Amino acid sequence: MLDSRCPRLTWTTGSALNSQAYVAPRSSLEAVLAQIWAVLKIRRIGVHDDFFALGGHSLLATQVMSRIRSTFKVDLPVRCLFDTPTLEGLATALLCSRAQHVGPKCWPSCWKMLNAWIRMGSATA
Repeated sequence: MLDSRCPRLTWTTGSALNSQAYVAPRSSLEAVLAQIWAVLKIRRIGVHDDFFALGGHSLLATQVMSRIRSTFKVDLPVRCLFDTPTLEGLATALLCSRAQHVGPKCWPSCWKMLNAWIRMGSATA
């Protein structure tokens, strides 16, 4: 018999664990990264959700970065996920790596590039 005083089990969404409101992936790149993050077994992952706050750890980080490497043909170090643990940050790192092939040194300029790209995309949507 089910005890009515026990709370019902529900799926946890990434944003429920994060203090920011849920923001869905805004680009196909962020959507693919969210699919790769499925190793976290979280149903809905927003662009501001932190990989480690959602239950990620070093072994899952290695698995995620391996999948990113095989999907995008870009060799980002695992450290990248520790430095930028959100979909938004990781998408920026990927864009930067593909565009300039110089790694973390270019991230500040890539944040500007990504924000401009997002604004252009939302203006056409």
